[in-house]
Amino acid sequence: MPEIHGSDLSNLKRITISIVNRLRRHETWRAPSLFFDEQRQRLHISPNSLLYTPLGFCSEKNIEHMPTGIKRVVFHGLSPMDTYLKDITGSLLQMLYRRAIMEVAKKTPSWRIKNLFYRRLGVGIPDWKTTIVAPNVFVDYIYPELIENIGVNTIIGEEAMLTTHFVYPDRVEIGPISIGAHCLIGARSLIAPGVAIGDNATIGAYAIVTRDVPSGATLLGPRSG
Repeated sequence: MPEIHGSDLSNLKRITISIVNRLRRHETWRAPSLFFDEQRQRLHISPNSLLYTPLGFCSEKNIEHMPTGIKRVVFHGLSPMDTYLKDITGSLLQMLYRRAIMEVAKKTPSWRIKNLFYRRLGVGIPDWKTTIVAPNVFVDYIYPELIENIGVNTIIGEEAMLTTHFVYPDRVEIGPISIGAHCLIGARSLIAPGVAIGDNATIGAYAIVTRDVPSGATLLGPRSG
């Protein structure tokens, strides 16, 4: 089956197409199928049948027209993971380049210069002057362009993690992250793939955020005592 190609697509669709094209090198991935979990807004791609709504074969047309509001794309049938990991992560040189930029940005004292580094990786920071990313924040360097927005006057606390992919022994999940304006993301919190945080929201230190957070909401991390 020929490769599928994307133009003028969202970052999520473009990355999905790239991963599928690489996975097609494997015999079991020559003709994968699409499935949709409407309740959790997840698109599943698998060489085997799944207990979700089938959307047909994994063609360019079907990916381009996948349902709106997808939170995550899940790739199944990746066991053992070491056989498929390079197909998921893409070019090793590109990954090393992105990791090097991220490490420089993490230690850069000026948040404005730091933001320029992150923007070079593809991170969506519209206002590089007022958005503040503290030192040692982990910005996903595998798919940094899936961090679609960090809004105006938002502060990301030290050692927070913005993670656009999860790797399991038999599957990989990817999804975009969007953080609104005037938000506080606490130190050492984790923002998972597919999460959208509204304007004026507060995320407490050490919180693990796996679902959307409405505008103005407060999500506290674990407490002791």
